Parts: sequence; structure tokens; C-alpha cells
Amino acid sequence: MKLILGLFIVIVCLSAAQTETVDTEPQGDARMGAKHGRYFVVNSSGQVLQRVFVKHHTVKNHDPNSGITTYTNLENNQLSHPTPFIYYNGAFSPFDHWYLEVTTQNGQIYKTKTNFYCNVSIMDNGDVYITIDQNLKLKFTFSSSSSCTEELLIQN
Repeated sequence: MKLILGLFIVIVCLSAAQTETVDTEPQGDARMGAKHGRYFVVNSSGQVLQRVFVKHHTVKNHDPNSGITTYTNLENNQLSHPTPFIYYNGAFSPFDHWYLEVTTQNGQIYKTKTNFYCNVSIMDNGDVYITIDQNLKLKFTFSSSSSCTEELLIQN
């Protein structure tokens, strides 16, 4: 009887141990290595920008509202409020795609090219500064890694 009870305990313990090793992945975005960052827009264009629409996305981000905001009447030399976004880094991480649409003081609209990406590095703290300069070029600046630049394209 003691032998049967002992075997029963060993089987139950092994089953519990196997369940723990199979089900150790965290749930949700954490399972995929999601990190939370925030971006700021810096208007250095020399003019008031009527509208600045910004969207960040990756192929792993399943929240369609994450990282999207519209700033209106962004004054020259003004830093916007932060907008949170989800990003991933490490081996086999998806690209950080950015889409910006800027409407200038005179109503002209400029956009980024399709599929523009600029990645947040594993060395970065998640803060991204997007500067719009006087030539309407974008500069993405990170806490540690190299910056990216991109021209805005005029829309007819």
C-alpha cells in the first residue's frame, strides 16, 4: 500500500512539474517581448504647424490605437506632450514603422514615404524625439542608438 501511495505521489509531482514547464510563458504582449515607450514631436520648422498626425506600428502590435495621435497648432520650438507606444527589440524583432502627415501654416500637406521604419534599439530607454526641421525633414532621436532622418514628401 505504501508503494502504491508513493508511486501516486511521484506521478502527481511529475505531472505538476511538467505543467509548470509547459505553461511558463507570460500572457499578452509581454510574451512577445513588448516594451512601452513614448514619443514626442519637436517643431523646429520655423512656423506653426496646423496639424501633425503620427502613427507608430509593428506587425506584432495588435492594438490599432496604440501609438497614434494628432497634434494641432504646434507652435515653433514647441515640444508636444508624450504619446505612448508599444515596441519590440531583440533577435527577430519587427521593424518600428512610422507614418507622419504634417499640414503647414499655409495648408500644404507633407507625408512620409510608405513603409518608412526607424527602430528603437535594445540600448534605448523607449523615449523617441521626432524633430521637424526648417526643411521639413524628420529626425528621430533615441537615448542611446543612432538617429534616423527622413524627408517629408509634398502631397498635391
